[in-house]
Amino acid sequence: MSTRQRPRRTATTIASVLAVSLLLAGCAGGGDDAANVQASDEGCDGDELTLTQSTTGFLYLPSYIAESAGYYEDEGLDVTIKDLGGGSENVAAVASDSADVALTAYSTIVTSREEGAPVVAIGSVMDQYASNIVISQEAADRAGVTEDSSPEAKIRALKGLKLGITSPGSGTDQLFHYLFEQVGMDADDDAELLPIGSGAPMVAAFRSGQIDGFSLSSPTSDQAAAQGGVMLFDLSSGEYEPLNPFLYIVAVANSRKLEEKSRELTCFSKAIGSALELIQEDPEAAKEAGRAAFEDIDPALYEQAFERNVAAYPETPVIDEGQAEKVIDFVSTFEGGLEKATVETTVNTNLAEAAE
Repeated sequence: MSTRQRPRRTATTIASVLAVSLLLAGCAGGGDDAANVQASDEGCDGDELTLTQSTTGFLYLPSYIAESAGYYEDEGLDVTIKDLGGGSENVAAVASDSADVALTAYSTIVTSREEGAPVVAIGSVMDQYASNIVISQEAADRAGVTEDSSPEAKIRALKGLKLGITSPGSGTDQLFHYLFEQVGMDADDDAELLPIGSGAPMVAAFRSGQIDGFSLSSPTSDQAAAQGGVMLFDLSSGEYEPLNPFLYIVAVANSRKLEEKSRELTCFSKAIGSALELIQEDPEAAKEAGRAAFEDIDPALYEQAFERNVAAYPETPVIDEGQAEKVIDFVSTFEGGLEKATVETTVNTNLAEAAE
C-alpha cells in the first residue's frame, strides 16, 4: 500500500538544513557510525514509511515501479510518497526525521554531510546524471549551437542565461556550477540561477520566457524539447563523458536513526531491488508498471522518455564506492576541499546488499 502527496514548496536551503542538523546533534549527543549499521533480518508487516523526493520524474522510476507493481506491499510496507520540490528540502526532511527516507542526489548528501547534516546514502537508484539541460531555440540560435555542437560550445552557450533549478544546493544547481567550472566560468557570475521547483512550474516558466533554460529529468525535459526547446545535454544517455557513469540519485536516511529503522529500510531496499531487477530483466513490464506515475503526459512522450532513461538505472541498489568517490571529487571542483564528507561517512552498503 502507498499514498502520494503533491509538492509543497518551502524556503529550505542547505544552510537551514545545517541549522536543523546541529539542533539534532545537540539533542542526540555523540557521533554516528552509520556505515557499519547492518541490515535487519526481520520482515515488515504494515510498517509505515514516509518517502520524499523532489518532483515527479524518471529519476525516481524504480520507486514508482515498486509502488505500482506491489513490491512495497510485498515487503510489508505502507509507503507515503511526498514531492518536496528540491534536494535541500529532501535533506531537511530526513535530517529532521519528518521523512524516513528520501530519493535525492548523492552530491547533495556530500555537501550536506560536509556541513554537518546527519544523512547517509543507503542505496543507488540512478547511475547517470539524468537532469537533462534544455534551452530555448532563441538562446541556442544566439549562441550558434545545436544538439550536435561540442560540449564546450554548449556549456558556453549558457553564459548570460536565466536558468531554472529545483532549489539551491540541489543536483540541478550543482550541475550548472560544475559545467561552468569546466570552461573557466562561474555559474553565480556568468548566469542567473533561479529556483523554480518541480516539473510543472519549470515548464510554465520556460514557456512564458521567465527562464531561458533549465535542468531537470524526463519527462519535463522531453516535454520542453517537444514544445520547441533544444535538448542541449541529454545526460540521461551519458553523452557528457566526464559524468558517464555517475552515482546520481540515491536513497538517503538519517544516519543517527539508521539502526533504529533498519528493519523498515531493509524492506525498502528489497522493494527497490525488485524494481531494478524488473527494469533489467523485463523492460516492457517495467515500462507498463511505471506508467501510472505519468498518466497526465502523452503516451508517445512517455515511451520516448522511458527509452531515453532505461539504461541509466543500476542493476542493484548497492552503491559502487568507486563511483561515490568520483562524486566527492565532482563536488570538490566547486566546493573546495572536503574534510567530513568521505565515502565512509556518506555511504552504507549493508542494507542494500540484503536486497541482492
